[in-house]
Order: sequence, then C-alpha cells, then structure tokens
Amino acid sequence: MRRFLRATFLAQVLDWVESEPSTLVQPDEFRLVQKWPGHCRELGPTDGEQNLGALGFARQEALFLQHLGDPDTGDGEAESSGVVGTAADATTMSLPAPTVPAPVGGG
Repeated sequence: MRRFLRATFLAQVLDWVESEPSTLVQPDEFRLVQKWPGHCRELGPTDGEQNLGALGFARQEALFLQHLGDPDTGDGEAESSGVVGTAADATTMSLPAPTVPAPVGGG
C-alpha cells in the first residue's frame, strides 16, 4: 500500500504503477479508470500534469487498472483493480496482482 498526498501529480502515481512488478504494465500501455454507476473516466499520461485534488479525488476512490489492448471483460471493468482512498489530504493506492481483485477498505 502506498499513500499519496492530494497535491501529488498524477504523473507520479502513474510512475509508481509502472514501477510495481505485480501490475505487469508497460509505459503508456495502461490507464487508471475511475468508475462508479453513471460515471467512468480514464486517467493517463495526458492527465499527468494535474494533481489528485484537481482531478476531484474524494476520501475514497476505486480505480481499476486497464491494460490497453486487453479485451473488455464484458461489463466494462478492467482486468485488474486497485483501491484508492483519501484520508484528510492523503490518497492511498494499492494494486494487487493483475488477476486478483483488491478488497474495498477504509483509508
């Protein structure tokens, strides 16, 4: 698990995802997907210059790791997932192995 301040730029989060061996990602070959009923937003390098606060991250967010080029699972969710939560001004992000969904928990 890793904590990020809401002032952290998304580019730093993307770099962290790339550095985690369990994600099996290649640079620029993945997106972080913010999704809940009625809302779906892909975050990637083009959003890297914005910080998490400017991107509207709330106290707890669920992000899904989407490998570009991977077929959709049918319900629109990416193959692997992680959990992002914010406590005060910090965001926590945890990414499990690509085929194991992460539990949703407090932060």
